Amino acid sequence: MRERPAGETLTPAERLSFRHRLLLTVGSALAAVFLGIGVMAWFATSAWLNRYHRDLLLQEAREIASHILTPDDSLDVSRYAWFEPHHRFADTRIDPYFVQVFDTTGRLLRASDNIRSFPPGSYPAHRLPLVPRTSSSFWPLSRIRTDAGLLYAEVYPVRNPSGTLRAYLQITRFDPGIAGWLRQVALLLGVGLGGLLLGLGLLVWGIAGRVLRPLESITAATADLSAANLSRRIPIPADADRETAQLASTLNTLLDRLQQAFEETRRFTADAAHELQTPLTILQGHIEVALRRERPVEAYRQTLHVLQGEVTHLIMTVRSLLTLARLDRTGASLPSLPVDLTAVAAEVAETLRPAADARGLALVLDASTPVRVPGQADLLHKLVRNLLDNAVKYTPSGTVTLRVRCDAGRAVLCVEDTGPGIPEAVRGRVTDRFFRAAPPDVPGSGLGLALVDQIARWHGGTLSFTCPPSGGTHACVTLPLLEDETHTPARDPAPVSES
Repeated sequence: MRERPAGETLTPAERLSFRHRLLLTVGSALAAVFLGIGVMAWFATSAWLNRYHRDLLLQEAREIASHILTPDDSLDVSRYAWFEPHHRFADTRIDPYFVQVFDTTGRLLRASDNIRSFPPGSYPAHRLPLVPRTSSSFWPLSRIRTDAGLLYAEVYPVRNPSGTLRAYLQITRFDPGIAGWLRQVALLLGVGLGGLLLGLGLLVWGIAGRVLRPLESITAATADLSAANLSRRIPIPADADRETAQLASTLNTLLDRLQQAFEETRRFTADAAHELQTPLTILQGHIEVALRRERPVEAYRQTLHVLQGEVTHLIMTVRSLLTLARLDRTGASLPSLPVDLTAVAAEVAETLRPAADARGLALVLDASTPVRVPGQADLLHKLVRNLLDNAVKYTPSGTVTLRVRCDAGRAVLCVEDTGPGIPEAVRGRVTDRFFRAAPPDVPGSGLGLALVDQIARWHGGTLSFTCPPSGGTHACVTLPLLEDETHTPARDPAPVSES
């Protein structure tokens, strides 16, 4: 396996699958829980067994102590029934108890007869170094090993009613095989909990597979998508959960937007290529004609004038494309500053007034009250210029009016002309890029109104067109006012200036 450089991420094929990751996570957690349960169950069983068998010894010791203590607070070991079978015989079938009575100095006072069945020296004749115990506990049993087998023992203190220690009872019993029982319990717990863990692991694996099956279908369908077949959509599996269905629906919505963007890009590229090819072809044709033979200076001058016009058209087209690309790319990331829309309108009107005069048009400016909006001054300047330039260009005679006012808390800029108007059939397409409703002999790139619409939308506004029955076109842009301007009371109409 090659050493991975620092910072290099894993490829999708090298990563753990969701199913494996889920199984490892849930399996580890369940294994830790089951291990804890098993350990606690084993210790609980061990404690219960130790307490139960210790209680057997202590109950026997209490019985013996109740007999050997006399009413006059003396000790008489002969008062107990030592002839009972479990004190006389050592046969395991009768569950024998081996009892020794020691005085407080450790001297042996009495021993049960069954102790004699042990080989000499095999059974301890002294008191064992055990803590005397009167009540039961869960601690492990104390064991001693003899030639006859393994025993467990307890030392019981014999006290009179006043609490004075009178003797010690040392009592033993054959070990019941607790260690073997605990091994069986551990085996049963291991097999049972291990089987349960395996079953739950298989269940988790199956559930993960069911959850992932729709996702795998979505992944396979997405992998087949390309720019050439964006019309395909991801099917939503019938067994998909709500979250998976929402994911597929969201991806389909994204594909809708991608398809639309690709189609617009293709159309825009084709239109841009066509729009740029025409003036370049004209330029090339005039240059070839001019270079075929020597011509008078005036002929060259005319050719240069034509070339200048075409270059100007190219420059305007490219600038418009760059502005549209800038708006498409930056979206709402450009800073917004206070802009006086009235001042912008006045500046544009003065710039285009000579063009209006040359066509014999009356250019009217109805905008003297400041109307401030948030935005970019250069973009708003392009917006006003394109609207006013269109009106001047397509109005053969009459008046072009530029109005700026406040209406219902919004800034409204309208350009009204007395031209032929926009046919209703194409009115909805005039903001499409490179769309032109004018005759071919009218100069233009088909980007002016598209740029106006894009700038208006970037500023949170709208562009609308109306054609009154009396003729002409009213192009109006509505923009949001600055916040401190929205509560300003409406002013009287500004005086009208006319060229």
